[in-house]
Amino acid sequence: MRNPSILKRIFFIRSNEDSFCPVCCSALSVRGSKNRKVIKSDGSKVIYRLRVLKCGKCRKHHVELPDFIQPFKHHESETIESVLDYTAISCPAEESTLKRWRLWFYENYNRVDSTLTSIWMSGHRVHVNLLQRTSLLQNIQNTGAGWLRAVMRQLVNSGKYIHTQFAFCPDALRSNI
Repeated sequence: MRNPSILKRIFFIRSNEDSFCPVCCSALSVRGSKNRKVIKSDGSKVIYRLRVLKCGKCRKHHVELPDFIQPFKHHESETIESVLDYTAISCPAEESTLKRWRLWFYENYNRVDSTLTSIWMSGHRVHVNLLQRTSLLQNIQNTGAGWLRAVMRQLVNSGKYIHTQFAFCPDALRSNI
């Protein structure tokens, strides 16, 4: 028997935007849904029901994520962003998790910055002198709260998201991932 208090805390997420495949840019159709548990900054847990979409052309499945949920993370974007900015007063995650978030971000900083620059150049159809430019990622970070949502939305929707490594992989195996 299901706990009725849990059922009341399930929120349904549906985008008002048309959904297109980040792999081949074809239209996506709804194929089902899945529950996703998210830990808020105060430590409370909320369950969101997300739509599973399927591309009619390349046949790949995609989960429609709102921008406050990070791909492959259980914590809200706001919480992860405050840890990366070193502004978190308290965080409902273990210290090893916080270190892993920071390590992934700083190890991939240049790659994320380059990907954002590539997306910007193709969208604006201009070229940037890559040797004499400031970091686009740094400029976005300087805009204040919500920068992580904006960055991840661009990376994921472009199909160029850089996936995180598994927490339990030994260092020797990480180079093969």
